[in-house]
Amino acid sequence: MSLTRISSLSALLLFAACTTEVTVNTRESGGGGGGGGGGGGGSTDTGTSSDTGAGAGPDYQVDATVSGGSAPGSFTGSTETAVEGQYTASVFQGALIVNLASADGTIISFQVDTTGTELPGSVAITGAPPEGTWLTTTGATGIRESSGGAIRIGQCPNTAGTTISGSFENVALNNVTTQSPDGTLSGSFRATVVTSDGSANCAAPVETDTGTVDTGTADTGGGGGGSCAANPDVCTGPCCPYLEPYGTCLTSCIFAGNPFDPATIAACASSCKDDAGITGDAACNGPWIALEQCDAANGCSQLEETPACNAENNCDPVDNCLLDNCCAQTIAVFN
Repeated sequence: MSLTRISSLSALLLFAACTTEVTVNTRESGGGGGGGGGGGGGSTDTGTSSDTGAGAGPDYQVDATVSGGSAPGSFTGSTETAVEGQYTASVFQGALIVNLASADGTIISFQVDTTGTELPGSVAITGAPPEGTWLTTTGATGIRESSGGAIRIGQCPNTAGTTISGSFENVALNNVTTQSPDGTLSGSFRATVVTSDGSANCAAPVETDTGTVDTGTADTGGGGGGSCAANPDVCTGPCCPYLEPYGTCLTSCIFAGNPFDPATIAACASSCKDDAGITGDAACNGPWIALEQCDAANGCSQLEETPACNAENNCDPVDNCLLDNCCAQTIAVFN
């Protein structure tokens, strides 16, 4: 069983439910996992100016859920190849335009207008096609258009070939036919930019403490999450209300179970997301699942301490891996 650590911040970064090992990791305050380069700096700001790359995964992916409304359900799909009208992303005249397809044939289309904001970051939905920032879903249940919420973009999309990741944040939907509220969309996505005129409004590159320039799309260079803008000191994301009951549930499972039988502990812990209320809140559950999937894709929860990175020198390899490879997903959950 992996070492269980709950920091003084009471912010649980991840429970790797896809394995039989119980792993609860948090990012320590100050240096350590978030310190640039080698454990010195703590975190940066609020996650709106210098997110890292999208990490490992397909070129295009959507994992979203509509809660409430006339047709609640899940939208999932992925591919490695751009398909016109189904899997595309482009930047044109200051806007990021993305199409993503679900396995059931539903098309999720959205536009993020960067005129009044900077990427990476969360952009409020204030427009309707074809102007401003908006989202639509088109499928067997009809057409639904956004009327509120936000779309978070984790990277600057100005360079063709860049894979961006992000999340749908409580996107309120209206049924175009009935002109009435029809559910709330939450979840995560990935998309690779096919064409770009370089006009998206992106934050200026930030000089890191290692002397390298972070543009929001570059790898962190093995610096242990140094350029990830996840902020462990302030939790404002959709999952924050559930962290304390979730942590309490996991702790109870660990201390109530047989420490030599991790499968029993994992069986107990598997209900903690339900008990804490995470799975019942689509705004949290979608980004949380995306973070779990990113962790699994990068093998972060399987990493062990090394002489160069361990508790004695305030360093956690799991945290570093998540911050290096799953920065946008971490921010979508907690910041």
